Amino acid sequence: LFYVALAVKPASLRRLFFPPIAIINLYLISSRNEDVFGFAVTYFSKCSLATNIFVASDYLLLTDVQTEFCTKKQDTPVWSRTFFERLKWGFLVVHSPRGIGWTHDTRNGAPRAQGYHRENSITRFTINQVMRLACYLALLIGVGDTWNTWFYKNYPPVRSQPWSFRPISVLGWTIPIFLSLDGSHRLLNLILIHLRCLEPQDWVPLFGSWREGYTIRNFWGRVWHQLTRRFTLAHGEFVALRVLRFQRRTFLFYAVRVFVAFLSSAVIHAAADYVLFGECRGTFQFFLLQVLAIIVETIVLRAASQSFLVHSLGFVPWKLVGYIWVLSWFSYSLPFWT
Repeated sequence: LFYVALAVKPASLRRLFFPPIAIINLYLISSRNEDVFGFAVTYFSKCSLATNIFVASDYLLLTDVQTEFCTKKQDTPVWSRTFFERLKWGFLVVHSPRGIGWTHDTRNGAPRAQGYHRENSITRFTINQVMRLACYLALLIGVGDTWNTWFYKNYPPVRSQPWSFRPISVLGWTIPIFLSLDGSHRLLNLILIHLRCLEPQDWVPLFGSWREGYTIRNFWGRVWHQLTRRFTLAHGEFVALRVLRFQRRTFLFYAVRVFVAFLSSAVIHAAADYVLFGECRGTFQFFLLQVLAIIVETIVLRAASQSFLVHSLGFVPWKLVGYIWVLSWFSYSLPFWT
């Protein structure tokens, strides 16, 4: 239904598809099926269904996608093509959440994959990805079984653990999710490349470099996956520009956009938390605390950039301080959610 909605024209007609799409996804979110698919799979599926609603809101209500979205190699506007060509285009739009290869590319400093020679690219790509996936599986089994208590419903929450142990719990929560998401991304792209749907040169890592994670802003904007970046910021800009009418490149515009973006993420995860746990207050606390941290961090860094101490010590020592700050922050804020 979503693909059809993206293919029809004009934009005013596409908006009529949003209510049924939202209702269908809300119904699927409310159904309980963790006994069939397992808890972890069910949780991620609920998040995906909630994500569908926000993506549909962005693509059908906020954005004239046939005018604003196009591939970088596109030579004719989408609206001038046949319905079936627009249907294929809509499929590609939905399954390109980061906009890679499109004019609305959402990447913010994420590295591109290394280039491969055309004659042996698929072979080298396959070997590299299979080796990486094998390491991921070993780490997932080890870390998931020994460190991560989040996916065990009857296990004591992280907030009840002593502060000295919380950093380990934070890593135990983060690493399995990273391995699962990045591993799934690599496996899917490996399949698509062997089906000749993609070329190895087109592959882009799902996550940025962990070396960039020395601030909260960098962690969420450069290190962590950018699958939700497009539609969360689109809703943030809508509120900041069209509702509150703030000017771009102002502090108020930035603050509102970040707040709405994290509020959207909170709603997505809260939907899954409420269905599976019957409670979601901690979800909102965690995500909205990130807004506070990013805004305060931005103010402090701007002030510190003029400090003599920062320039005298150099960049590397402050990056080490940043890593400690980020890990300490998540040791404090993550227990609100878990």
